[in-house]
Amino acid sequence: QRVSVADTLADRLLRERLTEMVPGSAGYSEEGGLFGPWDGASVRWLIDPVDGTRPATLGGAYAISVAAIGYARGEATVAAGWVYVPALATLYRGILSPERRECTRNGLAAQVESGFTPRDLDLCYIAVGSDWHRQPLTRCPMKLSAPGATAVHLVQLVHPGSDVVAADISRYRSYDAAAGLGIAVAGGACIHPVPNGSQEPAQDAVDPLE
Repeated sequence: QRVSVADTLADRLLRERLTEMVPGSAGYSEEGGLFGPWDGASVRWLIDPVDGTRPATLGGAYAISVAAIGYARGEATVAAGWVYVPALATLYRGILSPERRECTRNGLAAQVESGFTPRDLDLCYIAVGSDWHRQPLTRCPMKLSAPGATAVHLVQLVHPGSDVVAADISRYRSYDAAAGLGIAVAGGACIHPVPNGSQEPAQDAVDPLE
């Protein structure tokens, strides 16, 4: 794992500020591990202070990713995500609950595009990580792209004018994906698991809070 000074400093800053902002909350960050009273916490943070250290050091697209999950009686009832992509000077935010879905990009409403024809899809991309070849998807009309880290792949789904209309997230940790998944789903995307050994995503989407 590549770790820079920026990773550790951003990690420390986020952990300190978030627990100050929401007293009694707890979380897990990539560089610092568990923090706060995890058991019984009604708000749990998942932090990736620099998602994509290698792209960051090479001038590519990386992200600062923070997710918050609210719990009541042991079940997740609300999720919120913030993903900042410095290369795009863009902050994405999503709020997701059974009663509310809201997705914004720099404060303006954002959503996934829809209504693509097969001809349209020939010009579109599926965002993949460096290990995409381990999980081939059959009958996929889209080209492949690696626009950055996991969070960047996911927020590209709600970025206006983006050619990325799907993301294959085949290798990730919870702190990599939680914020981006919440944002993408709040903006209209769906999550389809790819069962082990399968080359096809499941037809039925899963409940994002689960």
